Amino acid sequence: MAPMQANNTVLTGSSGLRLRFGVMLALMLHDIKVRFRISAMGYFLVLAEPVAQFFVMFLIFHAIHRQPDFGISLGVFLATGIVPFFLFMHLSSRIISAIRSGRAFNKVQTVGFIDIAVARAVLEFLTLVIFGTAVFAVLAFFGEPAIPQNLLDVIYAVLILAITAFGFGLINGVLTKIFKLYALVYSLFARGMLFFSGVFYVVATLPPLARHYLSYNPLLHGVEWFRLGFFETYPAIDLDRGYLAAWAVGTVTLGLVMIKACEDRLKE
Repeated sequence: MAPMQANNTVLTGSSGLRLRFGVMLALMLHDIKVRFRISAMGYFLVLAEPVAQFFVMFLIFHAIHRQPDFGISLGVFLATGIVPFFLFMHLSSRIISAIRSGRAFNKVQTVGFIDIAVARAVLEFLTLVIFGTAVFAVLAFFGEPAIPQNLLDVIYAVLILAITAFGFGLINGVLTKIFKLYALVYSLFARGMLFFSGVFYVVATLPPLARHYLSYNPLLHGVEWFRLGFFETYPAIDLDRGYLAAWAVGTVTLGLVMIKACEDRLKE
């Protein structure tokens, strides 16, 4: 009888995994359908912001004859800062909106807030990876040195940043749902992060005290790690991969605990 019970347990577990996968796939398809219903290009309109940021910064720096802080291409230098920064900010904000609007889906018994958040995260991550790849492909097409020198560094940086963004999204999604004023505070804080994450400057060129305080920002480590994948000699002297990984594990763990603890409040 014991082997039979074990087999039933395995079947039950595999059925549960298939159910979860089916639920998340349905949620992703629903999200895509909603975006296309709004506009035929609705799915890709989310990419307008980083493209605008890139071109505005590029035109301003070009107009004032600003040379890249590192490397020979201003476009590549800016892209290696904007792409990972926007990956983090956009992914985390989409998770926040998924948690805040998840009550409608949560009426379905098989759909939980975690399912909604994971489905949204996977969809946004794939979209942003396609976008980032396209940006560097266009730069390379025009003769810019936009091919990563160490692809593994780029992949690791993107994955750890995405996991950290997911955790941030979970935490802030719960907080903005429970405390209405927090949404405004976090929005102002998020916009200011552009200036504290090494997007358009080399952190190593700053005074030691400034570098020390900026090093507490996990997003800065993600940008530095991503940029190191494109420039082998990039002076990422303050990069701490373990610190960023710790943020990824810590924020996801805390976010999951908060959703479980506040599930009833989130359904209100």
